[in-house]
Amino acid sequence: MACDGLRAVFDDERHARVFNEMPLWFTDGERRVVGCVDRVCVGDDKVWLIDYKTHRDVENAKESGSRQMAMYAKGAASIWPRHTIKTSLLFTETLELWDC
Repeated sequence: MACDGLRAVFDDERHARVFNEMPLWFTDGERRVVGCVDRVCVGDDKVWLIDYKTHRDVENAKESGSRQMAMYAKGAASIWPRHTIKTSLLFTETLELWDC
């Protein structure tokens, strides 16, 4: 899976647009959210947010990363309201691509 997953992430020709280190800021109720998504792949009807993680403790990083990506998905949905939002974490130590 790592090879096919990585190819899907980094093959720019598979996506209509690709953004690296895309700043994201929005309000969630009373809270202002500011972040930076490592990679955003936009297709005709889907947006894929990928965040790179260097943690060696993958299980703990999945938990906190899932919360982070849920917030990023809310912000992306406000930019691309007609797209399905997919989120993933890419663990650089193991090259594991994990869908949140």
